[in-house]
Amino acid sequence: MEKILAEIRIRLPQKNLDVLYHAIKPEIQGRRGRAESEVKLIDNTLVVKLLAGDTTSLRAAFNSCMRQIIGAQDLVEMCHRYLNR
Repeated sequence: MEKILAEIRIRLPQKNLDVLYHAIKPEIQGRRGRAESEVKLIDNTLVVKLLAGDTTSLRAAFNSCMRQIIGAQDLVEMCHRYLNR
């Protein structure tokens, strides 16, 4: 069976990127349901690769992944604002 691959690339400042990477990797990395994912840092870019057997699984994995990333990024920004006031 052929697999479908999607790659998400998010470029962020280095200070946020390291924290975000370590926050989301345990939540996203590996196999969940009918999709697999891999999280890497390349230069100043967070790279998430999603692999699924069908578009429904890929869409679900993508949405879940983006919710995790957006939530973690919001939390990182909130902490920076709180610590820098």
